[in-house]
Amino acid sequence: MKIRIIVPLLLCIIAACTSPIDIDTPRERDVDGIDSLGRARVSVALVFDASGSMLGAGNSAAIAGGLRFVDSLDGSQDEATIFSFTSVIIQRMTMTTDQDSLRGSIYGLPVGGATAVWDAIYTGTNALRASAKNPSRGVIVFSDGADNSSTHTRGEALDFAVQNKVPVFFIYFDTGGQNAADFTAFADSTGGSYLGITNNTQSEAAYLQVLQTLRTRR
Repeated sequence: MKIRIIVPLLLCIIAACTSPIDIDTPRERDVDGIDSLGRARVSVALVFDASGSMLGAGNSAAIAGGLRFVDSLDGSQDEATIFSFTSVIIQRMTMTTDQDSLRGSIYGLPVGGATAVWDAIYTGTNALRASAKNPSRGVIVFSDGADNSSTHTRGEALDFAVQNKVPVFFIYFDTGGQNAADFTAFADSTGGSYLGITNNTQSEAAYLQVLQTLRTRR
């Protein structure tokens, strides 16, 4: 009688120990905003200049880079929100992990109007402060010109980003290097970076570089 009780019990213990469900491999661990490969999951505000000067090559590069960035998200925990800006900031997509929705909000970015860079950064930072769930966060600004219409000053936008620990990354479409020093200094002060580009291929590479940077942060 004892054998009939003990043997099934031993068989159950062996089965439980050898079941793949109970093996804690590195690929199954996904905690604290870190994916199975040890990369940080990201929350990003993608902010696109939609001013009149973006017509043509600038607009094309912005769309190409933005789409490449979205395609490189994991479609599960990585998230982004989309803004376009002239003198007015428009949220084209609220914070979401849905890549199709993000792509749709990038296609057909408008062109026409002034350039409120500082307002755009302030708004993107505020969106991350309010709704980002991942610890690795950043505002990525694509622009081709200096600010000419913001209600917030450069100092206010910078202080707000620093206070909220949000790095700002400039992807700047400019063949002449104008405004590079100012935007570089701004980005460096937040822990971000400045990347100058002149075509679609460079834009895509710049967005991927920023994503790689964010992946290494906690």
